[in-house]
Amino acid sequence: MSTGSPQGGDDWKPGERRYRKWEVALHAVSLLVTLVIVAATIWAAASASKAAEAAAEAVSVAQAAIERGASEARYSAGVQAIGGDLAVERVAGFTMLRRNVEDRLRDAQAVDAESYERARGDALALFQVTLDVYENYLKFPPDGEPADEAAPPPAAAAGGVELTTGDQPFAERMFGEPDRPQDQIYAAANLRGILGDTNRAAVDVLSPDEPINVDLAAAPLYGQTWRGIDFSWLDAKYFVAIDLRGADLTRSEWGNATLTSAHFQCADLAGARLNTPDPESDDELIGANLRRARLTNANLQGADLRDVDLTGADLTGAYVEGAMLDGAVLDEVTTTGVVGHPASGTDIGEIEASDVAEYEVGRCLDEGHALE
Repeated sequence: MSTGSPQGGDDWKPGERRYRKWEVALHAVSLLVTLVIVAATIWAAASASKAAEAAAEAVSVAQAAIERGASEARYSAGVQAIGGDLAVERVAGFTMLRRNVEDRLRDAQAVDAESYERARGDALALFQVTLDVYENYLKFPPDGEPADEAAPPPAAAAGGVELTTGDQPFAERMFGEPDRPQDQIYAAANLRGILGDTNRAAVDVLSPDEPINVDLAAAPLYGQTWRGIDFSWLDAKYFVAIDLRGADLTRSEWGNATLTSAHFQCADLAGARLNTPDPESDDELIGANLRRARLTNANLQGADLRDVDLTGADLTGAYVEGAMLDGAVLDEVTTTGVVGHPASGTDIGEIEASDVAEYEVGRCLDEGHALE
C-alpha cells in the first residue's frame, strides 16, 4: 500500500494533514492577533496624541492665565507705587506702568487666533487706562490738589478767560512752577514715551479704529521737555488752558487738538505742526484750535500753523520767521512786536528777524515774558 505524498494529490503521511491544518490555523490566529495588536497600538497612539494635545492646550491655557495674572499684579504694583509717599516710588511706578503696557501690546500681536480678541481688547483698554493715569497725575499732582469748585480759577482772578474743564474743577496750581518735582517730570516723559512710534504702530495693528484719547486740560507743565512728542494720531486731544510756558516743544505734532486759552509764553515751538490732513479731502487740513491762546514771545520759527484758529490769540513778540500761516484764522490777534516773516500766509511780522538776537527760551523766561 502506498503511503502517498503531498506531491501526489491528496495522499498524506499519517497525521500530516491534521498537522498542516493546525499550522495554517495557528498562522491565521497569529496574524489576526498581530493585526489586533497593531490596531490597538495605533488606537493607543492616537489616544495618547489627543491626550497630549489636550494636556498641551491645558498647559497653554494655564500658562496664559498665570502670565495674565502676573502682568496684572505688576500693573497693580505700579499703580500702588505711583500713590507712594516718596518721589522715587512714584518714578518707579511710572516706569512699571509703561513697560507693562508695552509688553501687553507686543504680546497681543503674537497670540493665536482663539485668544486674539481678548488679548487685543485687554491691551488696548490697558493702553487707554495708562494714559488716563498719567493724565490725572499731571493735572492733579500730589502737591496740587483740585481747588474748591466755588473758588474762581487763577486765570479768572488774574483777568484771564474763565474756563471750565467739564465736571472737573481747576487744579489749584493752574500755572506750573519753574522747579517742578522730578516725579512730575518723569510722568510727563513717560507719557511722551508711551505715545511713541512703536506703541502707535502696535495700536494701529490691533485696531486702527479704536478711539484713543488724551485730556490734559489745565495741566501745570511749565518748562516741560516734550521735544518731538506726537499727539496727532490720537482721536480726541483736549488741552484747554494747559500750561506749557517755557516748554521745549520743537518738532512736536498736535494735529487738530483743542488748545483754547493754552499758555505757550516763551515756549519753543520751532518746527511744530498744529494741523492734520482732512480725511475727507486730500487737499484740506484741519487746524488746531488756539483761540485766545497766549503765545507771547513764543518761538514759532518754521511752525506749521496752516488752517489753525488763532482768534483772539496773543502773539506779542512771537518769533514767526518761516512759519506757515496759510488759511489761519487771525481775527482779533495781537501781533505787537512780532519778529520775522512767515513763509506763507498773512504777513504779521513787524520786526525783521535780523534785527533781534536769536531766540532763546532762557532769556525769554529771565525777562519775565512767561508771566505776561
